[in-house]
Amino acid sequence: TFFHSMNAEWQVLALFDYIEQQVEAGGYLPPPAALADYAFNSFSWQGGATHDSSAPVEVTLRAAVAPRGFVFLTQADTDLLALSRAIPLMDPEFPPVRAYTVNHLTTEADAVAFFEHVIPEAEVVVVRLHGGRASLPGFDHLQRLVEEYGQWLVAMPGTEDLDPELTAYSNVGVPITHEVKAYLQYSGVDNYQQALYFLADHLLTTSYGYLPPIEQPRTGIYHPNASDHTIAQWRQHADLARPTLGVVFYRSYLLTGNTAFVDALIAQGEAAGANVLPVFAYSLKDEAAAAGELPDALRYFFDEQGAPAVDVVINTMAFAMGSAADADSDEHWAVPALERLGVPQLQAIAAATSSDRWEASDAGLAPLDIAMNVAIPELDGRIITVPIAFKERINAPPDDRPSLRGAEVVHHAPQDDRIQRVLGIAMRLATLRRKSNAEKRVAVVLTNHNAKASRIANAVGLDSPASLLMLLHRLHDEGYTVRDIPPDSDALMHLLIDRGHYDRDLLTTEQMRGAVARVAAGTYARWFGALPVSRRGEVEAQWEAAPGHYYVDDDGTLALAGLEFGNVFVAVQPPRGYGMDKTAIMHRPDLPPPHPYVALYQWLARPPEEGGWAADAVVHMGKHGSLEWLPGKGVGLSDECYPDLLLGDLPLIYPFIVDDPGEGAAAKRRTHAVIVDHLPPPMTTADAYGPLTQIDRLVDEYYLLERTDPAKLPFLQQEIWQVLQDAHLDTDLSMLLNADGATANHIHVWDPSTHEDGVPYSISDLTASDFRHLVETIHAYTHELGSAPIRDGLHTLGHVPVDGQLIEMLSMLIRLPNGDVPSLREALAQVFGLDLDTLLEAPGAPLTAPHAALELLAGRPLNAHADALEALQAIGLALLRALAAADFAPAAVEPALIEVLGGVAGSPARGDLTRTLAFVCRRVVPGLRRAGDEVDHLVDALAGRYVPPGPSGAPTRGMAHVLPTGRNFYAIDPRVVPSPTAWQTGQLLGVGVLERFLRDEGRYPDSIGISIWGTSAMRTQGDDVAQVLALLGVRP
Repeated sequence: TFFHSMNAEWQVLALFDYIEQQVEAGGYLPPPAALADYAFNSFSWQGGATHDSSAPVEVTLRAAVAPRGFVFLTQADTDLLALSRAIPLMDPEFPPVRAYTVNHLTTEADAVAFFEHVIPEAEVVVVRLHGGRASLPGFDHLQRLVEEYGQWLVAMPGTEDLDPELTAYSNVGVPITHEVKAYLQYSGVDNYQQALYFLADHLLTTSYGYLPPIEQPRTGIYHPNASDHTIAQWRQHADLARPTLGVVFYRSYLLTGNTAFVDALIAQGEAAGANVLPVFAYSLKDEAAAAGELPDALRYFFDEQGAPAVDVVINTMAFAMGSAADADSDEHWAVPALERLGVPQLQAIAAATSSDRWEASDAGLAPLDIAMNVAIPELDGRIITVPIAFKERINAPPDDRPSLRGAEVVHHAPQDDRIQRVLGIAMRLATLRRKSNAEKRVAVVLTNHNAKASRIANAVGLDSPASLLMLLHRLHDEGYTVRDIPPDSDALMHLLIDRGHYDRDLLTTEQMRGAVARVAAGTYARWFGALPVSRRGEVEAQWEAAPGHYYVDDDGTLALAGLEFGNVFVAVQPPRGYGMDKTAIMHRPDLPPPHPYVALYQWLARPPEEGGWAADAVVHMGKHGSLEWLPGKGVGLSDECYPDLLLGDLPLIYPFIVDDPGEGAAAKRRTHAVIVDHLPPPMTTADAYGPLTQIDRLVDEYYLLERTDPAKLPFLQQEIWQVLQDAHLDTDLSMLLNADGATANHIHVWDPSTHEDGVPYSISDLTASDFRHLVETIHAYTHELGSAPIRDGLHTLGHVPVDGQLIEMLSMLIRLPNGDVPSLREALAQVFGLDLDTLLEAPGAPLTAPHAALELLAGRPLNAHADALEALQAIGLALLRALAAADFAPAAVEPALIEVLGGVAGSPARGDLTRTLAFVCRRVVPGLRRAGDEVDHLVDALAGRYVPPGPSGAPTRGMAHVLPTGRNFYAIDPRVVPSPTAWQTGQLLGVGVLERFLRDEGRYPDSIGISIWGTSAMRTQGDDVAQVLALLGVRP
């Protein structure tokens, strides 16, 4: 077995234990679960052969031993835990029970070696799988071994559903298999104990006797100090004047005694002054939820009048409870039960790894934990926090009682400091629900890229000053204490810059002295001294001893840029660093924040008696700040990660552009941010102007002369060249022709030397056919420039595009197919008997397909594919304007078709066009018109309410389903990756790679390596994934 570098003490010890196990076994054993992630299956080097350790290995069998007792193989640690607690309570003479996890068996070779080692030990083999037979490599070999040794095999699923395939492999009969399944499914130490007695009496001819399976409650109230706690008893003892925190955890933890971390959460929550209402549940997806009702577990969180009885829910369960079936489309994920409850949902992570592995890892959580406890719970709109428990080994009983043999048994051990962090966030959110708006204090942090005064509030795609003013007015209307609101954005920005900023080229001493936020040297020294020693050392090594000398007065007072509007403080985010490369400052992963950065977040969080401003919540206004990019673990932060150190337990609400889920995910996962996504800026097409319009005119003239007076064509050469130079497209043309010449034989390599008339020889020497090709190339390129999507301003939170911007925005949103809804251009092309792909593949090519009807509507000759595309675009805009005149009523689709298309409206190919326009009326426009949710849900978040989840991605890339905005977007929904649009793009990318390699190398590649960026996959819904599938020759 080959391992990656392992330097942690626990890794070295585990490695030597593994070596000893193989020596004892007298042959190869697969790596144990603790080391499995660090093993690799094969390697190769240039000039050397590939070594594949997943290939079958020669297994040295143990010396023959008399089989005795049971071997239990499972994919669930809770099975091992239940068995470990049940066996010491059983008859001392009960046959030995060995149990092993099989999660580390990833190859057939490892599975075979493992089974050869453990199967001969037992008379009865019990296999419990959560993913069916296919989830266990080597299952067929296991079954053959059982036959060879004459053992009993009991194979069953680890879920409630039956698995006929697994049952068929059992050789004990269906009744016994189903009865054992019932014992284990009902769970609990007593049921596991009785299951073993049942198996022993039926298969080993013992006479211990057994009780039938005892069904356990699927949900209920739990408290470590009460065995049978009811909701009535809880209400009787609860102090409703205190915040109430709901806690949800798996029933299996209760039934197997795995509640140490839940007990710690309860005890620390009560000590912090909260009522804690712990609820256990088999699943949050129960029969009630499937029927569209509240899951049974959530019913405990409502009072007798049906109002929420909790302020916050801390959920320790993995996966998500919502479903697409609850949403208004297949692309959405809805959680109506959580919306009805209406309180924040915190995801507290019970990690599947040990604390040692977590502490040693820069990534933080393992991939499986990220998937189960982070990415998928985000679909429910849960606020991602930190790991509060880790799986740690339980030692065997110290006395002579029987004990479970085989694999090590683990339970979730509490991580007290992280429990404190989750409880701190929960109590802050509860305060937002209970505190009056007039008393709440809100900090709004503005981005300030490169610390330039000209870049203050320069968020991506967002008019941050206008959005801030809108928010100030809305908060005032909601009863917040907001004063002296500037009249407009210009006044706001001038006031902000006049009172201080971080642009050292412009900052004056007077501006620093006028700063509203000032932190005395002694105060900052106390705050800074509370940081971990290692972090203090890093900051001072990089930025001098506290408080440094940047943005510091003569007396050592730190001046922090910002303005106070009553109980709202508007802060400019301090620079991430200074005195080095700007790119390194933002993206260097180990660069600690400077003193002013540390001071701002400490000042915002701390109470007045400690010299702070006492913010109740922070709003980061727009993508993106730098807090989420500070050094620390990637996901599952510790108390030494800078984002956790600086933000602490302050709630963070983050308006963020919907088309960048990758970077938004960093904020969600590293700063427990509630995203409130917003629309991208209004979009339009670049259109042709100036010299580009002249080029289009000359191209039209070329097509006319080609038909009427070909002898004059050479005179166009000089004029075309002059206009190309005026438009600065001459260099672009040379590159286009060189690239074109690599794939065709009608254009020679570009020659930049000029003819006596000033035209390059590469143009003057062209034949008539080559000149036509040049014109096609120019036409295609100018069309590409003119039709390119560009921004038409910035978005303001809550603003709905209107008039011309609405029409252009709609055109962009249906420019590509949306799922199974065709794009507007595609649907229009079908109506006119044209193929859109053909038009797009060669925009400059002559239009040879019949197009009289389209030409008639366009009102001008259509010579090339680009002309047809422009005509289709114009007709599409006309249709949208016609619908707008009828306020986008679905009934207006038919009249709009007749008004714009005339006689063509009766085309039998108009079905897709009708469907696309109906999609605009029923889905796209209503989604845009709900942009007000962006403000409403921001205010909801400040009130401690639940912000519903929603999909993310670029809506102009065939993802109009991300509308409406104003949602706590989730980064990725694996059900829609790759999306239909991404699949089309991925196929083109795959073909492009092959064609490029063939052109460069003269052959097809033997293998292809592709680096898939997570942020890109999130934003595009899987272009890269689709490319891989296309190259493999499979479709999603």
